[in-house]
Amino acid sequence: MLVRFPGSCEAGTRIRATQSDLRLAYNRFTLKPIPHRLLLCASLALWLSWGHAAALDLPERPGAFWLQFDTLPEQAQPTVERADAIRFDSLAALTEHALRERAESRAAWLGIQAEAARLDAATAANWPTLTGLINFTRSRALSSSGSPVPTLHRYGPSLSLAYVLFDFGASAASIDAQRYQLIASLLNSNRTLQNTIAEVETAYFAVLAARALVAAQAQQETALRTSLDAVEVRPRGGLAARADQLRARAASSETTLARQAAERDLAKAEAVLKQAAGIAPTQTLVLDWEVAPPTPLDAATLLADLLAEAERQRPDLR
Repeated sequence: MLVRFPGSCEAGTRIRATQSDLRLAYNRFTLKPIPHRLLLCASLALWLSWGHAAALDLPERPGAFWLQFDTLPEQAQPTVERADAIRFDSLAALTEHALRERAESRAAWLGIQAEAARLDAATAANWPTLTGLINFTRSRALSSSGSPVPTLHRYGPSLSLAYVLFDFGASAASIDAQRYQLIASLLNSNRTLQNTIAEVETAYFAVLAARALVAAQAQQETALRTSLDAVEVRPRGGLAARADQLRARAASSETTLARQAAERDLAKAEAVLKQAAGIAPTQTLVLDWEVAPPTPLDAATLLADLLAEAERQRPDLR
């Protein structure tokens, strides 16, 4: 709702108010014997749309974080409580969890909703505009004799309807522009989801490789430790030299160090997988399914076909 206080200047004075709080003020610029004049101008479309969106506070400077998270749309909370360990029975389930929980996916979805709202706003411009006016005037003349003068109250309600019949294609161009913006947001969302899927699968196979390396290093450490135990006994009977014993100890120590490095790489790979899947670092990730090698590509599949499919699916490659 818009409150206008006209005076001697053409523009007048404008004050924005809510529906329940209308601030009245006296116009000190008029030369007519009217103490004040109140003109209420309300647009029905704006009237119905008030109160549905909270004000957003933008960052004050570059590098400042936006922390007004209470204005985000509410999501349906899961019925189960957050457990210390989270299990997945397939790679598809892990990928689906990442698509739902990653901040990039949520941001892409909110961007689509914003562009769809802008398209609706551009389409709404083709509808007629209904404007209601209420003019209230209170006047009292000045009396030099001191006799009472009656106060006059005048009310002037009016209702106007405006509809644009022809605008030389401006509205159609605006709608087309917003529609293309929505299509671009949809394609960018697809690219974001594809990047998320690629990150999850890459991190998953990196975890598998790290686990296999840890198992191999553990087996090698066990074998060298058994060999070291045998070498430790042989010098007592004169069957081995002191140098052979030292070389066996060095090899066993190197294998132990390699196993510890492999375990460290496994922990890093699991952390990367948690980050890619949108899982909290404090939660334990359990991959509860049998590991199977991926299906090899068909021999008839050509690299040109894969590139053509990538170009069709990825708008950033065009």
